[in-house]
Amino acid sequence: CDFNVTAIVRRGDLFVTSSTGGKSPTIARIIKEKLAGIFDESWANKLAQVAVLRDELRKKKVGFMKIKEKSEEFIKNKGWF
Repeated sequence: CDFNVTAIVRRGDLFVTSSTGGKSPTIARIIKEKLAGIFDESWANKLAQVAVLRDELRKKKVGFMKIKEKSEEFIKNKGWF
């Protein structure tokens, strides 16, 4: 079969995917399982927190680069990575 399906880990609005272009569905599945262990269910809430911050900054007419900087600072301070 030449039909390819991406292996998807979904945590709320967060999608983390792996694909091998059909070369090895087994590898794609194994990677998906590893990603699912790294990105547990708490990531849905983490994404929601960053989205709130982003929305607040956009309402204040903060520019893209400052939003990026503030988002990275927020994530770093939370210790998520």
